[in-house]
Amino acid sequence: MATRGLGTSAALEELDAGTCRTLLGSRSFGRICLVVEDRVVVVVTTYVLQGSELRFRAAAFGPAVRGARERPVTFQVDDAEDGGPPTWSVTVSGIPQRVQEAAVLASLWSAPRTQPWEAGLTSQWLTLVTDDVRGRRVPRRA
Repeated sequence: MATRGLGTSAALEELDAGTCRTLLGSRSFGRICLVVEDRVVVVVTTYVLQGSELRFRAAAFGPAVRGARERPVTFQVDDAEDGGPPTWSVTVSGIPQRVQEAAVLASLWSAPRTQPWEAGLTSQWLTLVTDDVRGRRVPRRA
């Protein structure tokens, strides 16, 4: 399988769950992909990884919150922050749940990397368990 634009024809390396979670913990923003009225919508958001749970803020009456506990989403993050082509990508899929535990909410509101990426009222915290996590990496050249 060739990868376009990366200057290599090597197959992508599948990453194990532990490596995927480590990579998730190394970033602070990603993309949530969900279906809204028969359209795929991609929302960029900041997030924090706490243990095996990925937590992100969403608009209180937005599509992610309205669909919480009902519709699956996919969260994607990669290392494209430096402006070059990404060399790895990790996705987490599942049904988001609203965070309601007071102690967890207190820790999230005080976490340094959780300022919203997008302007607007993002007052609801959602969590996505990283049980269904997958990742791929472009192998390093010898």
